[in-house]
Amino acid sequence: MLASQGRFGEAIKETQRAQQIEKTSPIITIQLGLVYYFQHQYKEAVAECKKTIELDPSFFAAQRYLGLSYSQMGMHREAMAEFEKAISASGDSPLMKAEYASALALAGDTSKAPGST
Repeated sequence: MLASQGRFGEAIKETQRAQQIEKTSPIITIQLGLVYYFQHQYKEAVAECKKTIELDPSFFAAQRYLGLSYSQMGMHREAMAEFEKAISASGDSPLMKAEYASALALAGDTSKAPGST
């Protein structure tokens, strides 16, 4: 909620506090990555996403945010790899497929987008 209001400093502080309480919950650990992503601090977002993936390699939200961050950083090959993992881990989520297609478009390669001919 704080991040959506642009109150990033407070969001980071509260998320870190939650992480101290519950160190092994992927949903809590990924939140810091998400806050950094919203703040356009993509390197920090990547680092936090990787920490979450270390805790739970199948947690597709971390792969999603990692893919989004890589895409914004222009690291298209890495973004595609993460979105492909997220699609698989999510059971072919339409949202993951749409974000994969968006990342492909940012990379200038829409030929691989789901549903393209």
